[in-house]
Amino acid sequence: MEVCVIAKCTYKSETIMFSVSSESSMVDILKTLCLRFRGLQLGYFTLRYSVPSYSSCFLETDSDLDLMRTFLLISNEKTVDILVTDLCGSSEYSGDFCVNKE
Repeated sequence: MEVCVIAKCTYKSETIMFSVSSESSMVDILKTLCLRFRGLQLGYFTLRYSVPSYSSCFLETDSDLDLMRTFLLISNEKTVDILVTDLCGSSEYSGDFCVNKE
């Protein structure tokens, strides 16, 4: 059965929407985000999604994505809010990559 939901992804003050089907992978989602959000670089952000009763679920692997789709299907939800958070300047990132590029 084809499971398709609308992902509403917010990064800083911008939001984009796109469909996530049962054929979508994390690679597809990450590529879409990097193409659509200016300045976002692969490997330097985290994704968290919200569903009823759970406000901050990690979205890191294809298994996480499958679980999200399954939860949305059994909950009869058609949309999901995904928060994109930069690791640069956050306490979650301890590397040397993030510098001011200007």
